[in-house]
Amino acid sequence: MSSKPLRSIHVGVSHRGSVHRRVYHASGDWEVAGLVDISDEALAEARSETGLPTSACFRSLEEALEKTEADAVVISTPPTLHAPQVRTAIDAGCHVFVEKPFTYDLQQAEQLVQDALDRSLCIVVGQNDRYGSVAQAFQAAVSGGEYGPLGFVVVNHFKARKAPYHTTPHMHLWSQGVHQVDTLMAIVGRDVRSVFGTSVNPPWCDWPSESSVFSQLEFDGGVRGEYVGTSNAKSSRSTLVLRAEFERGALIYDSSRGSSLEFDGEGGPQTVEGPKTSGNEEVARLFRQYITAGIEPPISGRNNLNTLRVLDAIVRSTETRQVISLP
Repeated sequence: MSSKPLRSIHVGVSHRGSVHRRVYHASGDWEVAGLVDISDEALAEARSETGLPTSACFRSLEEALEKTEADAVVISTPPTLHAPQVRTAIDAGCHVFVEKPFTYDLQQAEQLVQDALDRSLCIVVGQNDRYGSVAQAFQAAVSGGEYGPLGFVVVNHFKARKAPYHTTPHMHLWSQGVHQVDTLMAIVGRDVRSVFGTSVNPPWCDWPSESSVFSQLEFDGGVRGEYVGTSNAKSSRSTLVLRAEFERGALIYDSSRGSSLEFDGEGGPQTVEGPKTSGNEEVARLFRQYITAGIEPPISGRNNLNTLRVLDAIVRSTETRQVISLP
């Protein structure tokens, strides 16, 4: 594996983009070479933190690619901009990291993945939640088998966001639910065979598109998963609950009860220590590894199509009120 830092252009350098910019800037594996944003204030802050000159700051990705030598483009812009910006990066011969959702159009994502593969370029999607300590502990419990066979997993997420996301269809599903669905799939570790769900607004909600999701997934081998989530919770705080039912008991995480995990079986509840991980740092590491060593991660563009297919199935199930089978 090459030890030479890879050069990255960062598109969207505030909010989530500031997280990725700081991770890449602090890593010896990456060199932040260019900054792109429409906000002068965001560019000024990013320039101050990275030490880059004003000549490395741009208003458009096209201009940055024309004037900056780069190996990869890191995209952290609103979802409606993802597909055209991924296309621009691919056409320029750059590898791509794109924040979730990859796109909210499955066919568009499939075409971008194929075009990247045809040019031997790597796409990685920012599904960092599956690399958090809680999700990693659940995945280890399932793959390790110490609690016996898995029966089903329930994920409940109530996010007190207080305001809508950038407008897309089914905005909670694509902007937040994509994390929980992807994590649920990572925990179970099997192919999804069918999906039934609905993406809706409560009667009192005035968001421009759907803020809540109720869904059920059937996996290979009869394992089931359920995801219920909203970004419009009216509570004072957000709450995340994960529960996996095994033959010998349940692995439980409830954010309202602190940060600990517990396994509750016949012997009573016992605290479980999860791994100490940084999802954002792990994603950056996997992206570099994919580029330099050809090791395709679970969050590659191609693999992320499986998550997008489930979200697309939830949308179709919402429209048809039917169970959607997946190939």
